[in-house]
Amino acid sequence: AARQRAPGWWLAISRSFAELMSGTLEVQSTVGKGSIFRVRVFLSPDRAETPAVLRKSGPEVIGLAEGQPELRILVVEDNPDNRLLLTALLTRTGFSVREAVNGKEGVAMFETWRPHFIWMDIRMPVMDGYEATRRIRVLPGGNSVPVAALTASVFRHQHDRILAAGCDEVVHKPFRSGELFSVMEKHLDLRYNYKEGQVKNTAEQKSIVTAAMLKDLPAEQRERLKKAAHKLDVAAAEEVIGEILHTHSETADGLQVLIREFRFSRILELLNSATD
Repeated sequence: AARQRAPGWWLAISRSFAELMSGTLEVQSTVGKGSIFRVRVFLSPDRAETPAVLRKSGPEVIGLAEGQPELRILVVEDNPDNRLLLTALLTRTGFSVREAVNGKEGVAMFETWRPHFIWMDIRMPVMDGYEATRRIRVLPGGNSVPVAALTASVFRHQHDRILAAGCDEVVHKPFRSGELFSVMEKHLDLRYNYKEGQVKNTAEQKSIVTAAMLKDLPAEQRERLKKAAHKLDVAAAEEVIGEILHTHSETADGLQVLIREFRFSRILELLNSATD
């Protein structure tokens, strides 16, 4: 069984490495024939080493829009590279940021600094993100602060456990800058400035798929889509999406976006929610 899963898992791992190098993993598939995968990375010959960076998704956020209040963001993350990356991105955008290297420090920082938003890693030494979030929620003011979890897990049972601990959102690693900004925009009612000549792609926003949209699909299509997502099978997933396109075009467009980004874990989350 482990050997059968290996190609799919290596697809996800390869995509993660490509993104960390500011590259992409692209796929072209034909039902019954196979798939072609292309990894594109950009290397500079005069720079032997470059730091890992977040993959940009959508228009590039360059700062907070005028009139936004000063916002305090707490980053609780034990991995120094991830912590540095996230802190640098948020600071550059205009947020006031402080760091904690484990859940225990995160709880103490919340009590003394009162952040407006918390990015919480789940797996940490000393105190993990589950316990830290639970403790913050029972403190004065802790029930109102948005907490977004950062996790590498793709399993539904862990997703449910994270939400049950008190987190408002779950963002999967490796994270994209666009995902981070969208989550904070949603919970803090933010407005951003974008790089010159770039605006929010409203058409792309309309391509968002929800659990309610998937619930409208025939059970047989949902089951086939779930099997394809479990196997990380792009061709099988696209075959189902092609059928969905004839009856639920908006749902098909949203699923296609997730497939292009290899976000099979998100598809599984939505499918599980649709059948709850």
